[in-house]
Amino acid sequence: MPKRGAQELSPQQVADDPNADRVKNPRTSSTPTTFKLNWSWSVNGPYEPTPEAGVCTFMGPWEEEGAHRIKAALDIMREHGYRCQQDDYHEDLEVLGKSTDDIVFVVTETCGWLHIRCATKEAEDFVLEHLAILTEESRPDFRMLGRVPHVEVTTKMGDSANGVTMTSRTGNGAGEDGISTLFELKKGTKIVAKSLCTYANIGMQNPGPTIELFEVAEEWRCQGYAKLLLQGITDHFENMFFAHIEEVKFNVFRCETDHAHEWFRRQGFRDWDDSGEELGKYLGVEALSD
Repeated sequence: MPKRGAQELSPQQVADDPNADRVKNPRTSSTPTTFKLNWSWSVNGPYEPTPEAGVCTFMGPWEEEGAHRIKAALDIMREHGYRCQQDDYHEDLEVLGKSTDDIVFVVTETCGWLHIRCATKEAEDFVLEHLAILTEESRPDFRMLGRVPHVEVTTKMGDSANGVTMTSRTGNGAGEDGISTLFELKKGTKIVAKSLCTYANIGMQNPGPTIELFEVAEEWRCQGYAKLLLQGITDHFENMFFAHIEEVKFNVFRCETDHAHEWFRRQGFRDWDDSGEELGKYLGVEALSD
């Protein structure tokens, strides 16, 4: 593994501190975009997430530990007529419909969080009623699960006149385990920055959104796009989790250069492994500086 300070490319090449270059050398629609990271690579989830209509994954902490989380969820499903023949609670468990052999749930545990993939609207409604978080004090026994829809969504960023949008694409990957979200920041139709986020830093056993890859196109750096992209990602995950789950960790996976390490620290991230490579903060924590 490259040492911090080495000149090799890292997943967080974010040389994007705003300066006079944005005025001196304005970018146009003809400015090329060069990304140098390996975007066909990921450790903690699929590198090419595929949205699926009507599919979502609920995830979050439960009081039970380890495999007991999965068993507890399956017991509730079985009580209501859903079927699962597997009994190895350390694997992904497929749950069949009440009267069909269609897979309606996939239940697993990742870094202390329960994940329940719902293949139908009926399955989603069941989780919302019987398993997911309700914030009502009258139901304190309900566990806390955030809803992650497998969709593609485009939102405007900043001043609508600047023509910048962010597209998030969430889903599982073909032949790959897990779930991830690919964020693309666009100026018009041109992708100028992007980030791949998974939902756990497995090596550190930290659940929660994890920046796996993060890069601004080489020709579009020093324009403020890195910070704009990070803000969009943060807003996305805070809207998804923060109202439901307290103390959600927001991780950075393998921050391998001094420049990237310092940039993320200025955005409020902290060194969680005492080596400067695995950074993180809790959602809702403001950046330290502009």
